[in-house]
Amino acid sequence: MISAGLVGRESALWDHTPTAIPHYCERVLEDADPETSLKAITTLDWSNPPRYYMFERKIKGWSKAADVKQDLAEGG
Repeated sequence: MISAGLVGRESALWDHTPTAIPHYCERVLEDADPETSLKAITTLDWSNPPRYYMFERKIKGWSKAADVKQDLAEGG
């Protein structure tokens, strides 16, 4: 994603784990209605930026900064 220009190196090496989207918000977002999705997103805690929210079921697949750094060193 860095090579393609979709994300910068600094962002890819962000050394944090995403915050799980609460289940009540997840259900609303899965309905994919723009108005109710926006309302759900505004209920999330956006203090202490940067903040990255992710569906809980996908967090275990999150690439940790050390893994990304190693991939970059290997030319990935």
